[in-house]
Amino acid sequence: MINKIEERIRKGILYLEWTLASVFLSIMMLSVFLQVLARYVFHWSLPWPEELARY
Repeated sequence: MINKIEERIRKGILYLEWTLASVFLSIMMLSVFLQVLARYVFHWSLPWPEELARY
């Protein structure tokens, strides 16, 4: 009984970790893409995407 509960909790935490990692990675990739687009197409840069990707 307790093992089933522990297993469900572990699966839930693992799912949450993967979901959050995927969301944050997508945000970081989008911000870097916007930085590259702004720098090379529009000839101006955004100050925050580089900091977001670095830290």
